[in-house]
Amino acid sequence: MSKAFEISQADAKDAKITDEIRNRNDMSLAEKRAVLAEQLTPRLARATIERNQGGLKRIFSSARDLGAETPEVLSRKDIWKHLEEKMPKDDLYVRVTKPKTRRPWSAERLASFFLSPIYTGAFSASRRARRGQIIVRDATYWVPLILLTLGTRIEETLLLKRKDVVLRDGLHCFNYNSGADQLGKTESSQRTLAIPQLLLELGFVEWFQSLPENHGIFLFPDAVKRATTRDVTSPFSKHLRRILSNLEIDDFHEDIYAARMTFTSMLNAAGVSEAQRQAIAGHSHGTVLNCHYTAHNVGDLKLAMDKADFRLEIRYSPKHGFPIIHGCSLKKQDALRVEVTLDENSEAETLRIFDSKSRQPLFEYHKGNLLDARDRRDCASELLRKVGNAPLQMPQDTSRVAAIEHFMALGSPG
Repeated sequence: MSKAFEISQADAKDAKITDEIRNRNDMSLAEKRAVLAEQLTPRLARATIERNQGGLKRIFSSARDLGAETPEVLSRKDIWKHLEEKMPKDDLYVRVTKPKTRRPWSAERLASFFLSPIYTGAFSASRRARRGQIIVRDATYWVPLILLTLGTRIEETLLLKRKDVVLRDGLHCFNYNSGADQLGKTESSQRTLAIPQLLLELGFVEWFQSLPENHGIFLFPDAVKRATTRDVTSPFSKHLRRILSNLEIDDFHEDIYAARMTFTSMLNAAGVSEAQRQAIAGHSHGTVLNCHYTAHNVGDLKLAMDKADFRLEIRYSPKHGFPIIHGCSLKKQDALRVEVTLDENSEAETLRIFDSKSRQPLFEYHKGNLLDARDRRDCASELLRKVGNAPLQMPQDTSRVAAIEHFMALGSPG
């Protein structure tokens, strides 16, 4: 299917829905627009369009440098002017977008990730999602752990050099963005961070010290070699996303980029000050530059970083010759899987809850079987009684999550 054909199909579908809503006399204009916002096909968000324009402009510019003839790329100003001119003069017109809203990883997803074959034993180096006996300590193994325990950016972690591992004040540390080729986004990106206790317990220092001389200049050369351009982040992120998808723990909103948010959220919950959180993350705070602040406070910052408690049980494995993850108490019980379908108002039409031990639903709700709103509230109360404090495995679609949360609110006591 070509992109043009896909767009034409979406346009035809949206036109039909709009005409149906337009002809309804039982709804106000505001209600019609609200319903349309739930039913129309999501289009590209503004940030995505601008990112695509920038990428196309760079591609064409490179092509011209190589002698090719290319058309001029519209400026962002011209693009938005064109879209505004094409916008119909219709009170019902709604342009629906679906921007990504990153959120911290749930305890359930964290536990599933730490107990996955990547850390407990995989089939082979190229098949990390399948159970086996092999644990390969490379970028796929270490980088996600670093992102989750230091809250650093993916790019600056992938570009760490072997010489960026230093000993300061008796603590092993990472020197981030210390070289002339890695200035980072701002001068505040230059900072020295102690290696977190979790990485030390998993044997990171011993792994680093055992690297052969032909390992190369980078700490994680296998990740850098994936890139064919200056962008080292996208190839590694895609590689990891494939593994997470095969493990069935991939999530549109809780991706690897959200690991940084996960870490800072855990520090915030643990009472770590904003100045320390910003220094660790590489953000500018006040007049203090992180490259100086972190260099003289590695011990204090390590104590702060180690407050991100992932509740891991780590033991030495004679078979592997290094410590490995044996358990994670973040996962106190299996999550209940939630399935929901939506009605025209984006509310729950049907809702079913499943546990991991049975194919029969633990709870089932059909809106069409109810007589009045009281029945609906009773069903919502029954759902809360059966679920209790069990974690819920929600759908990835935010509108479905909102419908589930709205339904549960109906049965919750005031």
